[in-house]
Amino acid sequence: MCEHANTMVPFSNHVGTRMIEISPERGVVEVPAGEQMHNHMGGVHAGAQFLAAELAGAMAFGGAFAPVITQVKLFILRSCTVSFLKPGLGRIRAVATLDPRTVADVLSGEVTGRFELDGKAWLYDEGDTAVGKVYLDYVVDVLPR
Repeated sequence: MCEHANTMVPFSNHVGTRMIEISPERGVVEVPAGEQMHNHMGGVHAGAQFLAAELAGAMAFGGAFAPVITQVKLFILRSCTVSFLKPGLGRIRAVATLDPRTVADVLSGEVTGRFELDGKAWLYDEGDTAVGKVYLDYVVDVLPR
């Protein structure tokens, strides 16, 4: 599934991000180490780190909502807040999760139509040190089954 997902987003292909994991619990995306990802200070550019977090959130959504994915009319990131905790160096890994209560309510059929969905992504460097956290605020619309 990750191999297919890696071909779906042209911009992520351009940047070089890689979808590593899609599961009901989380999505994982990596930004490879390399000078092309650097900012003017030698760390990984904030835009590349945000892209990894945003894609990881989308992968988490795909994994969590796979049983009802054909009923999804809308899935859009409305807003987000990024907190960079320290410079990201080398390979960056974004690990995103979604609010499990909302996911469970949708999968059980209790929630349909338009709703808000909260997500969170942590950004880690090669040493598994947290270098950032991202709060993801989605709007989703799901047709009733």
